[in-house]
Amino acid sequence: MLLFFYTVMHGIMMLLAGVPFFFYKLTGAEKERVHKELVEKREALEAAERGSEVEIDTEELSQSAKEP
Repeated sequence: MLLFFYTVMHGIMMLLAGVPFFFYKLTGAEKERVHKELVEKREALEAAERGSEVEIDTEELSQSAKEP
């Protein structure tokens, strides 16, 4: 019985943990869109840290995060 919990049960749980990867679609245009948004956010944060006169449009950033 102990062998079951250390081998078979662990294998079943590992397979179940992989199921969400089949439904996570981050390819093609979606991947490019997410990457572009991240680059824009990083640039805005870096500019803010440097103290430059760049305004960060927080409303636009929050709306883009809500978009599917």
